[in-house]
Amino acid sequence: MTIPAKALGLTVLILAMAAGVWGMGYLWQSANPKPVVEETPAKARPQAGVIWENGQATSTLVDDLQAASSSRSFILEMKQDDLLTNPFKLAGKIKGYKGMAWQLQDSQGIVLSQGEITSDKNDGSFEVYGWYDKRPSGKKGVLMLIEMMSPRSSPYASYSVGLQTQTQTAEIYLKKKSTSSDCESVAAVKRTLVSTGGDKLNYYQAALQSLLVGPTDQERKLGWQTAIPTSTKVIRVGKDDKGRYVADFSGDLIQGVTDTCQLATIKAQVIKTLTTVYLPGKSLPGRIFINGEEASF
Repeated sequence: MTIPAKALGLTVLILAMAAGVWGMGYLWQSANPKPVVEETPAKARPQAGVIWENGQATSTLVDDLQAASSSRSFILEMKQDDLLTNPFKLAGKIKGYKGMAWQLQDSQGIVLSQGEITSDKNDGSFEVYGWYDKRPSGKKGVLMLIEMMSPRSSPYASYSVGLQTQTQTAEIYLKKKSTSSDCESVAAVKRTLVSTGGDKLNYYQAALQSLLVGPTDQERKLGWQTAIPTSTKVIRVGKDDKGRYVADFSGDLIQGVTDTCQLATIKAQVIKTLTTVYLPGKSLPGRIFINGEEASF
């Protein structure tokens, strides 16, 4: 055999061996296929919020809970730098969490408002409203979300937000500490609140929110006090067919209160805070409801 013939034979042998190795590799891959990772194509739509899966931002599709593959997800329909008016609404969907605590702070770290997010809906949807308890020090702030029943102390997520800085004056009614035996003797105290934009229902709810906070330190020094339990919550404010403003409170308003004088003071504080003057010298008193039922005390 000539040298070229030997070389040709050797080449054929190498190619045959390589083909055999490739064939074995192919058979092994067919019997043990690699897992296929399918990616959902991104949908073209404007960003309306963030889906958080276990603390990680994964998508901007806020209208489809199934877009979150994790068993736990939290969707908040909010963008960075959104302006939070008074009141402001937090809406979205929550899945697999006990709940989320939220806290609104200004640039100085002062807590302006706080609350909790839970849902009893089958689809996990929620809608809660927040009210400014204090005036912000500037136009920028942060909304922090903290997982409830979680051992970690760091925020679950946070948003930079714009804050409402315009103000309005409201009147709430407190009782002046004195020797007077008149239980219904309350007087107006002016408070500067974050503006509610001219909406009357929102104005009265903001005024009641401020009333429930109780006297400020300065007001206490001047002798002002309240009979309303601090655990009381305003559920909603409405208006009846006669034009009177109606406030619905949680049962804490009178729960455990047995003193008739305290009950009379509570009633006077709320009704007068809700009273409207529709003509000079003529006014309409407010009405009190507790958990949807008109109060009879």
